[in-house]
Amino acid sequence: MKLRPVHALSLLAACAAWSSGCQLLYDKNDLTVATGGGGTGATSTTNGGTAGTGASPTTTTDSTGGTAGTGGTTTASGGGGTGGNTGGTAGTGGNTGGTGGTGGTGGSTGSACNWSQSDSCGAGMYCKAQGCGAGTCEPIGNTEDGTRMPVCGCDGVTYWNATVAASHGMAISAGGECGPGGATKSCGGIGGLQCPAGAQCNYKVASAGGCAILDAFGSCWAVPKVCGGGVGFGPNTRECGAALCKDECELIKSEAVWYTDNTCPQ
Repeated sequence: MKLRPVHALSLLAACAAWSSGCQLLYDKNDLTVATGGGGTGATSTTNGGTAGTGASPTTTTDSTGGTAGTGGTTTASGGGGTGGNTGGTAGTGGNTGGTGGTGGTGGSTGSACNWSQSDSCGAGMYCKAQGCGAGTCEPIGNTEDGTRMPVCGCDGVTYWNATVAASHGMAISAGGECGPGGATKSCGGIGGLQCPAGAQCNYKVASAGGCAILDAFGSCWAVPKVCGGGVGFGPNTRECGAALCKDECELIKSEAVWYTDNTCPQ
């Protein structure tokens, strides 16, 4: 749409006060100023200005999108801004007299993150960072595999496999069970140490002789919500004092004291 000649210079001067990404859109009813970093809604006496749209990163791997616009100052409702397509900041609604505009939409999957600051990924996301360093924001998993293939989480909890870790929104430190040391989450003992929410205390002892130990220590594990998915053989694990052998996953989930027993029927 063309600018009216009488207003062209004043509009260009106003534009210069904004960033280089400024665009001018004008007609007889309204004026909207939008910048590459998210525009500010026009001031109006009747209707809230529509907020600008955040700039989109040049590639989908950029870590931050444009900052969303602010709704117009008005006696009616302000419009909410929309963030960039990756990591954008949500917009703010109108702030005077009326109902605030709807907040903008933030960034999406693939934003850069660091596990130590995983809350930066937002609700429903977690920082998938192999080795507990830099990674990308990914959706928290919603499916779990029952196959036993332990991994050590960045929180010191051993997860049954990588899908279970993802369902807990946890990055993986290394493959295999968490080893002994300060990073491993211990549980039980005379102090009755507890595991983080969603994890259970694995009270595995070396043999049947270990069943006599009182106030045994264990290590924190997270297992699938539904156990299963073995290789087709019967379990070779037995709860202390039990007549029948039982699946390891179920023993961990019930926090029973147990041991490996190769005499279990196969």
